[in-house]
Amino acid sequence: MAGPFPSSGNPGMATLQKRKFSFRKTSPFNHPSEVQQAMIDAIQATDPRNGFVVSPCGSGKTAVILQAAMAAGLKVIIFCYESQGVKQMEQALREHTTLFENQICVHSGKSKGEPHPHWCFLITTYGMFASKEAHRSAQSKRVRDYVYNTHWDLVCCDEGHHVCAKTYRKMLEELNYKRMLAFTATLFRNEFCSATQTRDEHEREAFGWFGNVLFRRTCRELEEAGLIARIRRAVIKVKLTSQFRIAYDMAVGPQKKYIASLNPAKLNTLKATCEVHKRMGHAGIIFVTHLLSARVVATILGPGWEVLSGGSAHGEDDPHNAEINAKIVNRFNAGELVGMICTAVGYSSMDVPLTRFCYVAVVDADGGVASAAQRIGRVARSPRIARREDESDDALRTRRLEEQKEATYYDFITCDTEDEEAAGKRQTLFELEGYGEERDVPAQVMLDSAKEHGVPLSCDGLVAEMILLKEVLQYKELGKVEKEANVAAAKTKAPQSSIVRAHMAKAKQASNLMGKALLERKAAQAKKREREVAEEARDLRRKTIDNAPMTEEVLNIFRALDLPLEVLEEADLASACFPPSDDDDAELA
Repeated sequence: MAGPFPSSGNPGMATLQKRKFSFRKTSPFNHPSEVQQAMIDAIQATDPRNGFVVSPCGSGKTAVILQAAMAAGLKVIIFCYESQGVKQMEQALREHTTLFENQICVHSGKSKGEPHPHWCFLITTYGMFASKEAHRSAQSKRVRDYVYNTHWDLVCCDEGHHVCAKTYRKMLEELNYKRMLAFTATLFRNEFCSATQTRDEHEREAFGWFGNVLFRRTCRELEEAGLIARIRRAVIKVKLTSQFRIAYDMAVGPQKKYIASLNPAKLNTLKATCEVHKRMGHAGIIFVTHLLSARVVATILGPGWEVLSGGSAHGEDDPHNAEINAKIVNRFNAGELVGMICTAVGYSSMDVPLTRFCYVAVVDADGGVASAAQRIGRVARSPRIARREDESDDALRTRRLEEQKEATYYDFITCDTEDEEAAGKRQTLFELEGYGEERDVPAQVMLDSAKEHGVPLSCDGLVAEMILLKEVLQYKELGKVEKEANVAAAKTKAPQSSIVRAHMAKAKQASNLMGKALLERKAAQAKKREREVAEEARDLRRKTIDNAPMTEEVLNIFRALDLPLEVLEEADLASACFPPSDDDDAELA
């Protein structure tokens, strides 16, 4: 375990037990908004009951979590859903509170902090302690024992709609604590949802074991008070192109979802819509469910857009992790990007206060009610308007409404596909939060605007459509091809890596300086060659992926499209769809 505080002015245990931690004098968290103060009051008034604080994204729940944590005592654990949330919570604790450095412990991903036995504000993810893998390291087991054996003054659950996930619930029920609070923008779990349930019935069934709702505000309530952005919903419906319609009807399994989400008509309209906002100086976020969609949309939108995801699409070489994602979010907030394309990683715990962030667009998404609320909540934050001296409530509200950010939430839907069913399910959330109304925006309006301003559309023309369709249809099999490519690349690198290890081992065992120097020189030369071999292996991997043959199922779809030969040739499909026969070869000879 970590040692005690250094003697240089840090308080001892007796002093700590009497001390109430607070926000730093310079922190804006010292001036809570009305809704933040209402959350704090509700938490204090219901002490020591467990329960939920339900309030929209952008309403200041993070500050309230920190306030509750500092008021609770010396041992607090904060659970986040993923690493991005952990990073942001840690940053807020270090930047805004009077907690000491070694009172804050992060145990998640690459940050494996050691908690202090007497005082600890531990930030982690649910998944870090929910599983019981036997292969944990000694350090990981030690921290796990600490988490389960400590009597916590407070357990805080960020993104609290996740608490009833089977493994998370089991973990939380095994903890020792005085009080447990959960904070969420929406109290829904898809697996417990029923079309016949009321909200109260759903909450009792899914979350009753945890506690009741201690505080609740809807998006519309906060919007009308000027505390979050004024959000309007817009729906842009497009039809499948004729070729994609044939492919959709013939496709099976995940291919149908990919075809519906990456419909060329949808992508062209998305590009046109983003360009309209770009001309107005707006930044935006595009939400997708699938990694393939993220990759294609990034290509369509071009420079200035970055992908935020928890992994790489099949066939990609670029890595994706929490550190890279954090840098992308920082660049977005600094105004360096036109926008971000986010998978589920960006649904929650992503703080995006950029004022000119004025729209989100959903390209493909499931019917999950909770995730719909997280997506709409990303754009909800409005510039903070503090009360002036002697300013009345009415005057403050008027000024907030005058300076309130206006934002748009777009749903891009491909007609007569699975898109429509998923969008219908999300409507439940919008009705409850006061966003039931939606405005139909004709796709042609956006396309005409793009044409007027000379915006090139990447999916314009039959050849471009076929190149896209080829990528969509092959994606299902690309995972298998990639595994084979990775194995081939690993075999290419292995011999040279063995040579490097052998030289380094011999250098360590060398009995004289001259022999050691010679072996170290050989090791350096081998390392240089190892880098060259690694590059060769990457090229081999790339070629294996790029030259992957199409399955008979995919070929049959392309044959059914009855495309002109010149289109097949330009899309590099002719030889695959109609390979030359032995008779053709003889005729040519």
